[in-house]
Amino acid sequence: MEGTGGIEVFKETHYKAGEGWVNEIAESDYDIMQEELKRCTQESGDSESVNQLECMELALGQRRGHIRGVGRVVRHPTPDMSSTYPPQQGEWQNQMDERVEQLQQQLQQQLQLQQQQERDRERDRVMEEMSRQMEEMRRLWERQHRHDP
Repeated sequence: MEGTGGIEVFKETHYKAGEGWVNEIAESDYDIMQEELKRCTQESGDSESVNQLECMELALGQRRGHIRGVGRVVRHPTPDMSSTYPPQQGEWQNQMDERVEQLQQQLQQQLQLQQQQERDRERDRVMEEMSRQMEEMRRLWERQHRHDP
């Protein structure tokens, strides 16, 4: 397994011949991983069956979705979860699609109402202006005809 596992990849990326380790933390982490690999190998009795990524995770710990020394990892859902997940997601997606359609219809109705209200306001404004002008014309006519003999 030498040179092909995650621990050796860690060494290749953190240790340069003639220069040494990139820092003391990398050297310390490598030593801890080697000790954990040795322990895992002794427990299994077979060095070929040891999962080096699991050894790295045990040695260095992990955060959700990240193994120190490895980086981001994606875990697959268990088979029983994956069999129930898509229908739930599909149902949720259908509900969301229906809701989006309802909201679009509401928006369209509101837009139409708003446009009608704007047309009504403009019509009322024009009617008032015409009424004002007619009244002004009536007054002018009356003034002209009052002074005519």
